Amino acid sequence: MARYTKSDWLERGLEALVRSGVEVVTIDAMCQQLQVTKGSFYHHFRSQEDFQDALLLHWEEHYTSAFIEYSQQGTTPTEQLNRLQEIVVETFGTQENAIRAWAQTDARARRVVERVDGRRIAYLTMVHTALHGDAQRARTFALLLYATLIGASEIIPPATREELSAMFTAIGRMSAMKERES
Repeated sequence: MARYTKSDWLERGLEALVRSGVEVVTIDAMCQQLQVTKGSFYHHFRSQEDFQDALLLHWEEHYTSAFIEYSQQGTTPTEQLNRLQEIVVETFGTQENAIRAWAQTDARARRVVERVDGRRIAYLTMVHTALHGDAQRARTFALLLYATLIGASEIIPPATREELSAMFTAIGRMSAMKERES
């Protein structure tokens, strides 16, 4: 029988969530999928709720905190935005939709998504403020970039990674034009 780390459980949980929705992110379904006993589950988690909370935090760490840290390795605001765009486009279309669908019906998930949205928008605003100096315009561009990301995955069919990259590039050009006008 295979041994799974807590991180393995969380990664498999995200995969199950993306594939089939939150209904399959249960103790029984996860144990059956991993072909392990419930004892294996309880070695890492106290309950299904604990597992789901850990799953949400895992998503936040991997798709928000890690992205911000990666972006901050850039030495200028432009490099930071470019690094952020690179990693966002690279991972586009993964867990975002499944987490947001879950948040439509679950208050815990909704609170995490609200916190993540706030963190992401605040970071984009901070970088754009450093780039342009105008906090209000920076927030507008941050919201525009973020709404583009979320909307690109929600349209049917979803935008491709190439289309998302092109949209981000167009927004960057608009931002640069506004900067020259000022």
